[in-house]
Amino acid sequence: MAAPVVIILTQERRIAEAFERAGATAPDRARGLHELGVDPDGLAWRRLHDRSVLREAGANTRRFYLDRDAWYALRQVRRRIGVALLLAIVVAIFVFKVFRS
Repeated sequence: MAAPVVIILTQERRIAEAFERAGATAPDRARGLHELGVDPDGLAWRRLHDRSVLREAGANTRRFYLDRDAWYALRQVRRRIGVALLLAIVVAIFVFKVFRS
């Protein structure tokens, strides 16, 4: 179950890094997806686009850029969720061990 999640998150990170390497981090520096080797039909692309991490530079320009603030905010939320899940697991294990004995 975790493997597909890791694959998708890795693909998202690679897409974001491709935009950063190309310098496509503002509307005036937007690039076409073919220039970056990004598949617009992929799940990772759709997830980032739907979350406004990848934005179109203008109406129907088909040139996109990485919104760094949105990307960093998304990563921060994911980190917080990960820490909360880890903490919940640790607490559950502790409670299980305490009530088991």
